[in-house]
Amino acid sequence: MRKLVFLLCMLMTSAAVNFNANAQGRKFDDILSIRLRSSGTIVENNEVRGYFMFYNVDKGAKGKNIYLLRILDENLEDFKTTTIEESKYVTLLESVYNGEAIMLKFIDFKGKRLIFMSYDKNAELVSKTEREADRMELAYYNNVVSTNQEANFLADITGKGFADYAMINSGKGYAINFISSEKGGKNWNKVSTNTKTYESAAYLCNSEDLIFNLVAKRPGRMSTKVEFAVNAYDIETGVKAFETDFKSEKYSAQPLNAYYNKESGLVNIIGIYYEPDVKAIKDNGLGLFNYRIDRQGNIVSEKYLSWAQDFRKFVTVDNDGRVSNDKKNGFIFFHDIIQNPDGSIIAVGEQYKGC
Repeated sequence: MRKLVFLLCMLMTSAAVNFNANAQGRKFDDILSIRLRSSGTIVENNEVRGYFMFYNVDKGAKGKNIYLLRILDENLEDFKTTTIEESKYVTLLESVYNGEAIMLKFIDFKGKRLIFMSYDKNAELVSKTEREADRMELAYYNNVVSTNQEANFLADITGKGFADYAMINSGKGYAINFISSEKGGKNWNKVSTNTKTYESAAYLCNSEDLIFNLVAKRPGRMSTKVEFAVNAYDIETGVKAFETDFKSEKYSAQPLNAYYNKESGLVNIIGIYYEPDVKAIKDNGLGLFNYRIDRQGNIVSEKYLSWAQDFRKFVTVDNDGRVSNDKKNGFIFFHDIIQNPDGSIIAVGEQYKGC
């Protein structure tokens, strides 16, 4: 996706971190602990202008630790640093940069709260907010931290702010929390209101004034029957612009990625399509689709590319027209979908064996 990952070695005791960028190296001797998610790149106009790191450096007052936010320039030289004193039970979940500010998202397992701290490029605190963590969120993030996974619930909205996607009502619904990084900007919160289904939301893409979100709907918590929708909210006001269900008599659709085309004013949504009324989305379906949606939520065009006809020269396809391998149906995991300047699309994926 859009977020770039800056790889670091993870060290759990007093040690040094050594990394390379453009054949450059830098060591740090004050680190007590660091995690893979504790760093990121500062990218402007598609060029790396610096890096940021967050890690534990010392013990603070009773029950607290001292952490350091370190900002480096493109040559890995120190640019700005600032210290943060927080509960020793606090763990960094995600860190993103939106072109103007850095957002750090923490969880305090003991206090059962999520903390959001935004800093500018000079390591000056812009805002700090927090909220109570849902029971299901605590369980989910505990698994994320213990297995050292990426959370990916925090999105950077270029030059505007950040959107965080939360679980509410013990995981039955979702909330979208927008935190502005603009001076005088408005924060807003929107929650799902459907009590008949289990719903979750995730970031898809954004235009200059709208955030587009993917919504997954299930009739029950453990149900494998999933229906998808896309909705949009105004970045400045939080007013809902539309919500469009992906329902078709011909196919079922599972969106994977999206991008906004400034010239056309349309959202391109790309994903996998299946036979209608499929209950379990567990393979690669029939192929890839591309829906184009206007700013009112209308689907203005649909295009389907099948594994059997359009992708056979790139992947192995079985007699049923599905991606396959030697033993079972294969599975393609798409890491990114990129639009080229000429309008063509590149889908970057890996093929795995089916379960």
